[in-house]
Amino acid sequence: MSSKHIFTKFALCSFIAVMGWVCTSENAHAYRSTDVVLPSTSDSYVTRGESVTGDATYYVAQADTPTMADAPAFAGDDALAKLEAKVKKLEDKMAADKEKADKKAAEDKEKKLSSPDTKISGIIYYDATTGSGGGDVQSVKDSMGSGTQPRQLRMTMKGSMYDMIEYNLTAEFAPQGAYSLKDCYIGLYNLPCGVGFRAGHFKEPWSMEELASDNDTAMMEKSCLNAFKNIAGGRNNGVMMHNWHNADRFSWAAGVFAAAMTEDQLRCFSTKNQMDNIAFTARVSLLPYLAEWCDGRETFWHIGASYTYRKFDTSQASTRGVTISIKPDQNLQGSLLGGSSLLLDHMDSLNGFQFDTALVYGSLAIEFEQAFYWLNDAGANIDNQAISAGYVQVGYILTGESRSYKKGGGFLGGVTPNCPWIRVCKDGVGMFSGPGAWEIAYRCSWANLDELYTAGKYGNALIGHSLTHTIGLNWYLNKNCRLMFDYSYGSADYVSAANNGKSANASVFGTRFQMVF
Repeated sequence: MSSKHIFTKFALCSFIAVMGWVCTSENAHAYRSTDVVLPSTSDSYVTRGESVTGDATYYVAQADTPTMADAPAFAGDDALAKLEAKVKKLEDKMAADKEKADKKAAEDKEKKLSSPDTKISGIIYYDATTGSGGGDVQSVKDSMGSGTQPRQLRMTMKGSMYDMIEYNLTAEFAPQGAYSLKDCYIGLYNLPCGVGFRAGHFKEPWSMEELASDNDTAMMEKSCLNAFKNIAGGRNNGVMMHNWHNADRFSWAAGVFAAAMTEDQLRCFSTKNQMDNIAFTARVSLLPYLAEWCDGRETFWHIGASYTYRKFDTSQASTRGVTISIKPDQNLQGSLLGGSSLLLDHMDSLNGFQFDTALVYGSLAIEFEQAFYWLNDAGANIDNQAISAGYVQVGYILTGESRSYKKGGGFLGGVTPNCPWIRVCKDGVGMFSGPGAWEIAYRCSWANLDELYTAGKYGNALIGHSLTHTIGLNWYLNKNCRLMFDYSYGSADYVSAANNGKSANASVFGTRFQMVF
C-alpha cells in the first residue's frame, strides 16, 4: 500500500476519534448542567432539546443559577448541624461555669478578707548553763554557777482582717509558773496614704538587734546593748506610724510611748504631770546595696539609726523597772555590772542615739551596732552624762545558706536549711535526709557606765565598764528546730567608791534546744 493511502486512513481515524470525544463531552455537560431532565409531557416552563446521541427528545427546565439552599440535603449536613449545636451548648455551659466560678472566688476572697485570718504559733527554749567567776569582787564570783531553765515559753495569736487590720497577742509563761502578755496590739496597714498605724503594747522602733526575733539571733542571748532596753527601747505602751508593711529598700517608723514600764505590765498610769513617763522614738533604715546570687543567696548592705527622747516619772522608777544589769551573755548567771539590777530612780530625762550596720555576703554576715545615752539625773547630780553600749559580730554558715533580711524595720532574719536533717517524707512521716545547716559566730560586746559614778547616789554599786567575748555554734535541724552551743568570757573594771580599781571576770558555757511551731 502506498504512503498516500496510509496517510488518508490515519487522518480519517483521527477525525472519527475527535468527533466521538466532542460528543461525549457535550452529552456529559447536558446532564450535569441542568437541575432536572423532564419528558415532553412537562409543563410549559420547560424548553425542548435533543440529546447529544439524537435518539430521544428531552425538555430541560430553565432554572436560575443553583444556590446552596437549592442543593439537596445530605446525611452529612444533619450530622454537622447537630455537632455545631452540641459545641454551642458546651460553650454556653463553660461560660456559665466560669461566671459561677468567678463569682464564687470573689465571694471566698471577700469572706477571707472580712474574716479573721488567725495564725497560732509558739516557741520553747530550754537552756542549760555552767560557769565560774574570778577577780576581786566576791559578789560577782558568788553569782556564777550552774543550772537549767525553760528560757522562753510563748504562745502567739496573730492575724489580719480585710487586708487592712492587724492584731497580735503574745503570752509568755515564766519559769516560776506565772504568765504575762509580751505583745498586745492592733494596727492598720495598706491605707491609701501608704502609712501604717499601730497601737498597744509592742516593741519600740529602736535598735536592729532589739527588733530582731530571739528565734533568729546567732547567739543564745542578745548583746550588752539589749540590757539597756529598760531605759530605752523594749516593749512599752504607745502609738506608732510606719511604712513597714510596704517597705522596700527604705523603712521608717516613729511613735509616742510610755518612757518606762516592765515588759509584763500592760497598765501605765501616772498621777503627776501628764508629760511625765512619756517618750518619742523614731527609726530609719536603708539598703544601699542589694543583689541576688544565681543560687538564691543574697548580698546586701544595711544601715540604720534610731533616736529617742524620754521623760521619766522618778516617783515610780522602781515599780517600772528603770534598771540596768550587764550579764556575761547567759540569763541564768549573775551580773558583771550593776549587780542584780542598778536602779536609776532619780533619772529625770534621757536622750538616746543608736547606729547600726550589717553586711551579708552569701553565707557571711557582719554586724555592728553602737548606742549612746545622755542622762539627766537631778537626784544624783548627773547633768547630761553619757553611758554607752555596743557590739560587733561575725557569723558564717558552713553549709552555704544565707541569712534573710526583714525590710520592715530593717534587721536580719533567720536561717532556713537547704537540706534539713529532719524533714517530712511523702507519707507524712519524719525522716533523716541531710546535714541541716551549721553556723559559727563570734561577738564582742561592751558597755560603759563609768559616768554614772558619783560620790552619792550610785557610789556603792558595781559601776564601771565591761567587755564580753562570745563564740557560738548553731545546728539547724530544720527551719523550726535548732541546737545552740555558746561559750562566753566577760570581764569588768570598776570605778565606784566601794570597788574602785577592782575587777571581776566570768567564764560561762551554755546550750539551748529551741523549737518554733
